[in-house]
Amino acid sequence: MPSTPTHIHLPPLYKMFGRTLMLVSAVFLVILALAQATPLMYSNSQFDEMPEFRLSKRANAELINGLIGMDLSKLSQVGKRSNAELINGLLGMNLHQLSSAGRR
Repeated sequence: MPSTPTHIHLPPLYKMFGRTLMLVSAVFLVILALAQATPLMYSNSQFDEMPEFRLSKRANAELINGLIGMDLSKLSQVGKRSNAELINGLLGMNLHQLSSAGRR
């Protein structure tokens, strides 16, 4: 009668898995560090020294400040008026001619 072993001897897969996991983690961390450092390494500071760039930044800031300080009720009235003019213009169009012009 053959004797049954009390324990099964497996190769140390957990050691290989642990090493592989450590290697993959290290590669991932290196790639992550390089991706985060790229904007710092290649920052383009030449735009900060150009007067046109500073002027456009200032113009954008003035535009945004103007939009913030706008009276929105006046803007809404202008929008309603332009929408009404657009609708009246569409109602007055001859849609048959417009449709036939698209078929030519």
